[in-house]
Amino acid sequence: MDKHVLGLLDKEGREIAIGISVAGKMTFEVSHLQKGIYFIHVVVDGELTREQIIIE
Repeated sequence: MDKHVLGLLDKEGREIAIGISVAGKMTFEVSHLQKGIYFIHVVVDGELTREQIIIE
């Protein structure tokens, strides 16, 4: 099974949540977060990918 480490960060770079994706599935609960811009960091085989998300 493929495992990926994920982090959810706010726009100041503070880590809000961290998790491990197994077989491509990962869910973050965001209902407690304020509206705004956040970033998801995904590390696969030591390589970091960063994606921006907007919670409205």
